[in-house]
Amino acid sequence: MRRSDLVPPFVAGYDTPFWFTEHAVPQGPTLEEITAFGGIATSRDIGLGIRAFAFENGMILFDFSECEVTPVIIHRESLYNDIAPEENGALKIPEAITSQLRKSEEKQSENQSFYRTIAVAHALLLENSARIIGGMSMSLPHIEDPSDLVLGYSPEKMGAKINYKNSISRSVMVADHSFNMLAKAISNGSHVVRSLELHKVSHYRLLKKNFAECLVMSWTLCENMIDYIWKNMITEIKLNDPERMAKPRIDRLQAQSFTASVRIEVLELSGRLHPMQAEGLNFVRKARNSWLHGLKEVAEREALKSILVCQELITSLYGIPIVSTIGGVGGSGGGLYMDVFMTRYGGDKLNKAYDGG
Repeated sequence: MRRSDLVPPFVAGYDTPFWFTEHAVPQGPTLEEITAFGGIATSRDIGLGIRAFAFENGMILFDFSECEVTPVIIHRESLYNDIAPEENGALKIPEAITSQLRKSEEKQSENQSFYRTIAVAHALLLENSARIIGGMSMSLPHIEDPSDLVLGYSPEKMGAKINYKNSISRSVMVADHSFNMLAKAISNGSHVVRSLELHKVSHYRLLKKNFAECLVMSWTLCENMIDYIWKNMITEIKLNDPERMAKPRIDRLQAQSFTASVRIEVLELSGRLHPMQAEGLNFVRKARNSWLHGLKEVAEREALKSILVCQELITSLYGIPIVSTIGGVGGSGGGLYMDVFMTRYGGDKLNKAYDGG
C-alpha cells in the first residue's frame, strides 16, 4: 500500500509562547518572522514509536507515523478504486467496504483523541519544566479538543493556530526536560499520561474560575489514583501470600462496596498513603460531595487545594515532579498562584504586586 493511500496527519502538535533559541527574537512577530525560526531545536523518541520535536519558534510537534498504538487508516478513495461502476455509472458500495469505512472513521476519531492526550500531557510537563529549569511560571494555552491541534507535515500549517507570541526565550534544556518527563510517563503506562492530561484540564478550569469543574475533575483524578494504589496493594499481597487472595476475595475487594472513603482509610492504615495525603484526599472528597449532594458553591481555595493534592500524588506515585512554588506574588505562594493571578488581573497588577502596590 502506498503512503499516499493512508489518512494524514501523521503529525500533531501545538504552539507555545516560547522561543527555543539563543538568537535574538522579534517583538510581536509576523507569521513570516515566526516561520523564519522554523529550524528544529531538539527532538527525541518518547516511546510507542512517537518522535517529539521542538522548533526554534516554539512549535511542538509529535510524529505518530510509526506509532505502535494508533491504527493505520485507509483513504476512502483508495477503497473505491477496486469497485467497478454499474451500467448507469453509479458506484454500488459493497457492505464489506461500508463496514470497513465505518470502522476506519471510528479509528480516526480514536487517533485524534490520542493525539490530544499526548499534546495536553506534554503542555503540562512543558509548563513544569519551565518552572524547574527556567525559574518562571506560565500557563500554556489549553488544547480544548483535537481541532486545536496543528495537524500535518506542512510547515505552512504551523502558523494556522498561532494566537500570540511573545519574546520569552527558553533554553533548549526546557524542551529536552519536558520530552524526558513525557517519555517517562509513557513508559509507566497510559494511565499516567491520562492522569497528566486530566490534571492539565483541571488546572485550566481553575484559571478560568470554573471552580466546580476543577474540583470534580480533580476528584476524578484522585479516584483514579486511589484505585491505582488499591489494585497495586491487592497484587502485592497476592504475590506474597497467594492463599490469602483467592479470586472471590479479590472480586470482593474490587467491588463498589469499598468506597473511596474506605479505601483511603485502609491505604493510610497500611502505610500506602501518607497521613497528609489521606487528609488531602478526604478534603477533596468532602468538598466534591458537598457540591454534588448539597449544591454548595465551590470556593476558590477548595479548587486550588484539589489541584495541589493531585500534583503531590502525581509526584509521589509516578515519580514525575510537578512544581508550583518558585517564589511569591504578594506573599501568597508561587508558580500556580501566579498563573491564577495573571489570568484574573493581568500584567499591570502583577507588577504593582511585586512593587508592593
